[in-house]
Amino acid sequence: MSRGIVIGQRVSSEKGLSINGAVEISDAVKWLLYWDKITYAGVGFGGASIAGNQPADITYLESLGIFKTEIVDIQSLGPLTLPPAEPGTNIFGIAGNQFPIVSAAVRVKLCETLSQRTSEIWTLGQSGGERLILPTTEHQKELLDIQLVNCLPVPEIATPFEDILNFKDNYQAELEHLRHAIDALREKVLSSSDERRALDSAMRDISISLENMQNAMNGKGINTISETISLYTNNPSLGFWSALGGIAAASQGIPYEVAAGAGLAAPTVFKFLKRNIIGGDTIPNPASDFTYAFEITRKFK
Repeated sequence: MSRGIVIGQRVSSEKGLSINGAVEISDAVKWLLYWDKITYAGVGFGGASIAGNQPADITYLESLGIFKTEIVDIQSLGPLTLPPAEPGTNIFGIAGNQFPIVSAAVRVKLCETLSQRTSEIWTLGQSGGERLILPTTEHQKELLDIQLVNCLPVPEIATPFEDILNFKDNYQAELEHLRHAIDALREKVLSSSDERRALDSAMRDISISLENMQNAMNGKGINTISETISLYTNNPSLGFWSALGGIAAASQGIPYEVAAGAGLAAPTVFKFLKRNIIGGDTIPNPASDFTYAFEITRKFK
């Protein structure tokens, strides 16, 4: 089944609001390898929009039908709780400090729309340096952040898109196996009846898949870097934490690390963190700049 990722206006707190909203190539090479389609959520208002002046490499993906832009009118979002407007940049009546929340709401809206409109699986994505924002959450939510620490192989920025696409054609089975291994871990996490043995099996399967991906890219001469990936889902019951022997972590929200894949060339370290959030607040960003929320629209409507 085809899988897509919804991206949007990249906002950096250090650099301020980026007006043109262009996609960074460093982000695109990561999305292109692990997702089949990339949809940019442009912010619109009364016929005007901010959709970004995309670089030539992105328009190349657009010509292949892999990348597209869809505009979401902010008037369709309903009421949003925004912080008081600060002086400075203003777009469509939205202050610069309010724009990250609006951009996140647009992304959530489009991700939900695409999931309902197609038979594809869509993921809510974030660009480098962004934090996860859930603007539609009205009450406090408890999330589990599963981090695969410094183990996801992603192509270096200079990798041509053609090389990544050729790799995907030749190693589709390996990519699918990794996807299903991550899906299986999520299902094990959400099932409080599973014992530690089932979690060990799921984590080892991911470790093997990641090692196979790394070996395949090495064999094709694709230079890679290792990054952390975060998968956000509902915090499971104490049965899950008990299976890990980490009930204290569940009650206090502290990191709980588990190494999987002993005997492999590159064992994978999984870090489980409890996240408590309130609507409009942000979840702390992992050390890596590559994060995404896994099937978040199924949990926050």
